[in-house]
Amino acid sequence: MNLADLHALDWRDPVIGFALFGSRARGDEDAESDYDILVWSEGAQPHTIRLGMHAMAVYPCEYLLRKAEQGDLFASHLVHEAKEIWDPHSLLKALRTRFSPKQSYGREIDLAAQIGKFVLQFHHRMPSVLINRRIAWVVRTILIAKAMEIGAPVFATRELTSLLCAPEAIPLIALKDDAEFRPDGLIGLGSFLSRWAAPWNEAASTIDEFRKLFEASENDFGLQTIKSLRNVTDATDYR
Repeated sequence: MNLADLHALDWRDPVIGFALFGSRARGDEDAESDYDILVWSEGAQPHTIRLGMHAMAVYPCEYLLRKAEQGDLFASHLVHEAKEIWDPHSLLKALRTRFSPKQSYGREIDLAAQIGKFVLQFHHRMPSVLINRRIAWVVRTILIAKAMEIGAPVFATRELTSLLCAPEAIPLIALKDDAEFRPDGLIGLGSFLSRWAAPWNEAASTIDEFRKLFEASENDFGLQTIKSLRNVTDATDYR
């Protein structure tokens, strides 16, 4: 998909820029890697669009600039690895100028660990693809947050696991491209959380209790995970 193709798409709101990020921007992609494209929008809410191998992350300009000032992990991805496709307003430059890393990413680690604990408890209610993607996301998010805390914004799996001496995370992150259920993935996730996350002191043991935990901690990705469960009759539609 070239620039003309991107412009030709029927966008919900006016679009003011495009950038490439992820493995294809870093240069460590494989043949199956998605094309991750940031879409700078004049809309009100961030959302995602998937078109084949193209994953569009649509973000309002001011929203993303505020996230950069707050040291957001996704903003950090963009600041350190994104490449301009079409950027007439120099938005990537503004993002980099306004980015301010946090001293601690403990909150991000805790939110990811919440989702990891949820997967361990309710994987039997989840499609295999969702289990694998959540395991990969939890592990990678925690490691990226740990790397940011030591001032090393690293995102490629091999570099990240080497930096933090976490070779056990490599097969867990690789699960994102696996459609088969892997019991070893759950075992690995449990071991990973024991090493990298704080001890689990929450009382949540049912879907409803996890939902309340996610609401209280403003864990939007956790709430999205509940929405994705199979046959969950007590899961409220939060969006």
